[in-house]
Amino acid sequence: MLPVVLAAMLATLPLPKGVKTVDGALVTASGAQLYVFKNDTMVGMSHCSGDCAKAWPPLVAPAHAKSVKDWTKVDRGDGVQQWALQDHPLYTASKTGEDLKQALEGGLWLPARVGSR
Repeated sequence: MLPVVLAAMLATLPLPKGVKTVDGALVTASGAQLYVFKNDTMVGMSHCSGDCAKAWPPLVAPAHAKSVKDWTKVDRGDGVQQWALQDHPLYTASKTGEDLKQALEGGLWLPARVGSR
């Protein structure tokens, strides 16, 4: 089952540059919430491309970045690598306000969090 909330032990893992936790939420350095996509069911693969990736931009991993413990990189097939945590690719959202709220109501996109299950 896809974790809505990631295990508490992840709070102690080193985070990639540009990722931090705020009140248990995984966010970018600028404070943007990170999300996981329920349709990403295959290890090492993102199922969000094209218009999906425009609405839910991947959390890009620099080419020189190294995987550390539960943090790995997913090759998106377009030369871009994306951070994944526990094999779940991470995304930001281009939607805001009511549009974001409606997108999250469908249950396919879940906030990435640490602290409990």
